[in-house]
Amino acid sequence: EVVQALQESLQQDTFYAVRQAAAQALRRMATDEAFQALHDSRQQSDARVRLTVVECLGRFYRPEARQTLLDVARHEPNPAIASAALSALGKYHQAEVTNVLKQSLRSESFRNELALAAVSALGDQADPQSARPLLQVLQERQAEFPHRELGRALNVVAKLSCGEERQPEVRDFLLGFVETPNSPLRSAAIRALGTLGDPTSTAVLETLAAEDRDDRVASVAQSALKVLQEKTPLVPKELAEMRKLLTELEKSQQKLREQLDRIQSSRPPEEDSSDEDSDKESDEPDKRLTRTAGQKGDTTP
Repeated sequence: EVVQALQESLQQDTFYAVRQAAAQALRRMATDEAFQALHDSRQQSDARVRLTVVECLGRFYRPEARQTLLDVARHEPNPAIASAALSALGKYHQAEVTNVLKQSLRSESFRNELALAAVSALGDQADPQSARPLLQVLQERQAEFPHRELGRALNVVAKLSCGEERQPEVRDFLLGFVETPNSPLRSAAIRALGTLGDPTSTAVLETLAAEDRDDRVASVAQSALKVLQEKTPLVPKELAEMRKLLTELEKSQQKLREQLDRIQSSRPPEEDSSDEDSDKESDEPDKRLTRTAGQKGDTTP
């Protein structure tokens, strides 16, 4: 039987890559027998194979898989493997799962792998009740997270807080990153403001979209503003469209002003011809008087 042969390879082959390939083949079969074979082959001396088995188990959706992943998250000493289990738990919504994820937010591991995996899983759960503990952890531990992962966490807390009473607090937290010198983190915070959907962020996003000197940040702000306008239920569609057109018009006017300034600065200064015209006008009476005098003095022989 194929499943039995793959299970034997997974448990007995001396080369780790063969065992990994056997685990992946069982995962692709996606049958009860294949799941059981993976489940029975969790004990692996090689961490690389153990990680592959956990990832493959995480692709199944069933109570047995959930319990196995919980066990791994609680007891696996290798943070990379425990993180894989935590990430896969995001599809389950039982209280036991959520409690493990919230506890993992405050765990300490290399580059905070466990906490970041818990953030990802809470985002997959999309439970607004998880916004508060996540926000607290980010407020307390933001300096401990790499910028890229912190940016992802900002978007998760914004997603969980969308339409909730906690919006103003989350908005203020996100605004604290809008002026950070780290461009990717700044862009992530701006993007999260759009995800949050708080209308009071509109003015900030409009300013960034129209005037920011960093084109990449301005582009992110424009996208966030579009998302925010689509999420705002109290603003009529026509008004949202008018606001969008107004933003585009302001940008066009700014470009025209800049072009006009460049044109004016490149033109040579014009000579003042008023004095010359005045001199010409003052000479005209003298010329007329000379011609008149000549005509009067002319006699016929």
